[in-house]
Amino acid sequence: MKTFSQLLERLVFTPSRNAKLALLSDYFARTPDPDRGYALAALTGGLSFKNAKAGVIRELVSARVDPVLFGWSYDYVGDLAETAALIWPEARRANRLPGLSEIVEQLQDAKRAEVPKLLEGWLDSLGAEERFALLKLITGGLRVGVSARLTKTALAELGGRDVAEVEEVWHGLSPPYGALFAWLEGRGPRPQIDPRAAFRPMIEVLGDASSDYSAYSVLQIEGDADTDLLKGICQHIVFHDPHGIGEDDVPADKIQTIRAEAIAEAKDSGKNDEIAGKIAEGKVRKFLQENTLLNQKYVLDESKTVKEVLPSGVTVKSFVRYTLGG
Repeated sequence: MKTFSQLLERLVFTPSRNAKLALLSDYFARTPDPDRGYALAALTGGLSFKNAKAGVIRELVSARVDPVLFGWSYDYVGDLAETAALIWPEARRANRLPGLSEIVEQLQDAKRAEVPKLLEGWLDSLGAEERFALLKLITGGLRVGVSARLTKTALAELGGRDVAEVEEVWHGLSPPYGALFAWLEGRGPRPQIDPRAAFRPMIEVLGDASSDYSAYSVLQIEGDADTDLLKGICQHIVFHDPHGIGEDDVPADKIQTIRAEAIAEAKDSGKNDEIAGKIAEGKVRKFLQENTLLNQKYVLDESKTVKEVLPSGVTVKSFVRYTLGG
């Protein structure tokens, strides 16, 4: 767990895309199975625990810390995992820190009534950095400035493969991805998957390359969607130029800058720390709503977001917007 928590911390404070790739590739190369497979699942949004939810975290923290203090701290920090990790009272009781795979497998197998005791024991045995990583596994949305696509690119580099080869087999595999790592490291054959699960992207291209100023976009999806809708989303990308697919695609340093500037502006106008923090979080939310593809108002129907117009089972995997001339 310590190695995984260190990876998350380094990713948060590393703004460069290439540096993030290097961190991910190094982690996957040095970390043994199945830990690296579960880390891969967490980074790509492939982990969930049916009986471990955010409400359990709130209840445990409220039992250990004054609920009012916890509420104020949560309002100020704006992230449940970070707040709980920092405010949890130190009570080290274990000499051995649990590993990532141990935590994931026990959470997957645990009954609802067993989760609070498990989680409380781990929180007592871990430091703040590891507690943050543990709680992020449960709440989801790591927000370390790494998209699923970037993570798969690091995997491809590990094995000297094109990322498209990784994408093609990805949706037929499941954590902890032992067969995938064996293939990438030359220890096993290419994973055999059900052909119906293979990723074959739908690509739509819009734009007039002969005009003085032209923009066009390339969109990759997983799943089946109406061609007109895909063309509409490509048109949306051309007009609105989103920063990324979702919140995790926005660099952490960009969010930190927006937050810091908003807090400074609010304090300059006489607001106290609590109000300034709330104003800052509101500005961060607004930025993400206006600048990430899935959260933007759809250009052809502004009563809905892009996420809301996508059919069930359809996922945007990547997009690129090109500008020519102007």
